[in-house]
Amino acid sequence: MISLVNTGTILDWRLPPDVPVWAGALILLIGYQIVSSPIRAAQHWSWHPRAEGQPAWYVFWNAVVSLMGLAVVVWVASNHGPEIREFVQRLPPLVRDFAHAIRDLVSR
Repeated sequence: MISLVNTGTILDWRLPPDVPVWAGALILLIGYQIVSSPIRAAQHWSWHPRAEGQPAWYVFWNAVVSLMGLAVVVWVASNHGPEIREFVQRLPPLVRDFAHAIRDLVSR
């Protein structure tokens, strides 16, 4: 998302010229939801209490995976600080353009 908003590209793939950045960001978010929904559903399914209760190893591995995710986020943030700052600066105009596009769509 940061690369798309900052440069208009994802890896080497560039947005077509007639597609605004906000639309590309929206498509990327929808694609992410499509990919992550089954994983999230499996996690929620595993939260249902069983008659015998949750095994202790489940809680341990859940904490390990959460800490690993946090470590990755901290590592990415520490190695890509300028890009993240640029992303945060470009975000308000992107949201404003999206709001104008929705307003224009509704007013038709």
